[in-house]
Amino acid sequence: MIEAVVFDLDGVLIETEELWDEVREALAREVGARYDAAAQRTMMGMSAPEWSAFMESLGVPGPPAAINDEVVRRLIARYRAQLPLIPGAVAAVERMAAAGYTLAVASSSNRVLIELVLELSGLAPRFAAVVSSEEVARGKPSPDVYQEACRRIGVAPERAVAVEDSHAGIRSARAAGLRVLVIPNHSYPPGAEALALADLVLADLAALTPAAVEGEVATLPLDVKHNAGHHPGAVAVTTRGSGHMSATGTVVGIYVGPPGMVERVRAHAGRGLEGDRYLEGSGFFYLPDKTGQALTLVEAEALEALANETGLVLSPADARRNVVTRGIRLNELVGKRFRVGDVECYGQRLCPPCAHLQQLTQPGVLRGLLHRGGLRADILGDGEIALGAPVEVVTML
Repeated sequence: MIEAVVFDLDGVLIETEELWDEVREALAREVGARYDAAAQRTMMGMSAPEWSAFMESLGVPGPPAAINDEVVRRLIARYRAQLPLIPGAVAAVERMAAAGYTLAVASSSNRVLIELVLELSGLAPRFAAVVSSEEVARGKPSPDVYQEACRRIGVAPERAVAVEDSHAGIRSARAAGLRVLVIPNHSYPPGAEALALADLVLADLAALTPAAVEGEVATLPLDVKHNAGHHPGAVAVTTRGSGHMSATGTVVGIYVGPPGMVERVRAHAGRGLEGDRYLEGSGFFYLPDKTGQALTLVEAEALEALANETGLVLSPADARRNVVTRGIRLNELVGKRFRVGDVECYGQRLCPPCAHLQQLTQPGVLRGLLHRGGLRADILGDGEIALGAPVEVVTML
C-alpha cells in the first residue's frame, strides 16, 4: 500500500532544466569560463554546494557561495516573469492529493526556488514536506534527499513513490528504496541503464494516476543491451493490445515546430496549425496539395509502450507529431471524421515511423513504432486545439 508521492521539481513539475542550463552557461560565458554539454549533464542532480563548486572548477570566479547566489538571483527573476509550469502539473498534484497520498518534494533546486515555485503555482498547501539537496550531505544520485523527505513525512521509503525525469534522480530514488515512476526529460532524457531502474515509464503527467502509483499493471523483462551493455531490468507496461481505450480521448500534448510545446494553437482548415512548419510549407515531407499533411497525431500510450518494451525513450516533442492523445485508438480513425476540441478533422491514413524520424532520434524507433506511429489527418474547419480538449468521432446523421 503506497502512502506518499514524492515529486522531483525541475523537469517534472516545471520545465527548467534548459533554463538552469541557460543561466549557468550565460554566467560562465560572461567571465570566459569553460561550459559545454558535458558540464551541464554533470551538474544534473547536484546540490547547490556541489554545482557551484563545480562551476568554480570550470573557471567561474568564486567562492562557490557567490556563484550560487548569482545563479539563484537570475532564476528568481525569470520565475517571477513567467513560471514555466509543465502542462498538467497542477492537475497531477491535485489528483494525487485528492487520492489521499501524502505529498512531498525532493529536489536538487535551492530551497528558496522550490518555495517560490510552489507559492506562484498555488501548490504549497498540498505538500507536507519540502527538501532541497542543499539541506543534506549529498545530492542526487545519492539517496539522501529522498531519505530525508520520507523521514520528514513519517513514511517508510518502501511505501512511497518518486516521480522523476533524469538519470540522477532515478538512481537517487531507487537507492533510497522508493518505487520509481519516470516521465523522461525530453531535453536530457535518462539513459537506458538508468531507465531500467524505473518501475514505470510514463509519457506525461496525465498518466500519473492512482493506478500507476499503486503498480496495478503487469511487468515484463526489459533487455537494453543496445544502449547500456548487458543490463536487464524490469519496467511496467501501461497499455498493450486494445485495453484501456474508448471512443473519446483527450489532448495531452501539442507541438508545433517551431516553437515546440504549446498549451493551445489555432487550426486553419486545409492548411495546418498556426506556426507549424507544414503550414509554412517547410516540413521535410511537405508536398503541395497532398492530403494528410495538416495535422499529425500520436497516442501517449504508444510512446509509453515503446519505452517499456524496448527501453527507447522518445519524448512527444521528438516524435514529431502535432498532437499527443490519450484514451483513443488513432488507427481506428482512418477514414472517419473526428473532432479535436472544436476542430473537425478527417483521418486520411496512418503515419508510420520513417527513416528520417529514426535518423533524428535513435536506432530502433522505426521498428518500435511499427503499427502505432500515429495518424495523418486533414483539418476541415477553423478552430482552436487546447490541452485537455476531447478527441471524439463525429457521428454522421
